[in-house]
Amino acid sequence: MTSALRALPATRFDPAPAHPQPELLAALQQLAPRGRSLDLAAGDGGSVLALAAMGLDAWGLDGDRAAVEQARLRADLEGLRATFVHGDVCDPARVGRRFDVLTDGRVFHARPPGDRQRLVLSARQSLRPGAHLVLLGVAAGVDPALPGIDEDALCDAFIDGWTEVLVRPARFFADGGQRPAWLGIFRRD
Repeated sequence: MTSALRALPATRFDPAPAHPQPELLAALQQLAPRGRSLDLAAGDGGSVLALAAMGLDAWGLDGDRAAVEQARLRADLEGLRATFVHGDVCDPARVGRRFDVLTDGRVFHARPPGDRQRLVLSARQSLRPGAHLVLLGVAAGVDPALPGIDEDALCDAFIDGWTEVLVRPARFFADGGQRPAWLGIFRRD
């Protein structure tokens, strides 16, 4: 296990550090991206630091200023180089950089259709041609607090300007258990 995947002491951060979603991380390892990555709703930086440990110029975007500060501290403690910025997680293009891979394990499935459309358009603007978006989301109907996603909603959102690479059932780990989910990989045309 790399240092990026180790949990930091729970007393350092509130909430306790998050680990990258295993299915998202496995998809990224198989995709083997190079260059610059952006993780949406990066939280305390678990996924961003895993991407940094894979050799990417790893960036994280979060709407919570405290989470951004926690992520920066965690990166320092882990000895990994990563950039964390505060901003609208549904508008990654506002970061002002172009990315080779964009990851989302927290945003798309939790947003209503209007926000999803805005996210898809902005994600396309923030990715270089040929770059990938890797998305993991809780399935619809699993958690009453989340809209969730189904295969059709996922595929229908990424039609214009995208090529579907993979869409399959997956597992989302949260609260000590796992929930049915969908994993999608889309290439920007």
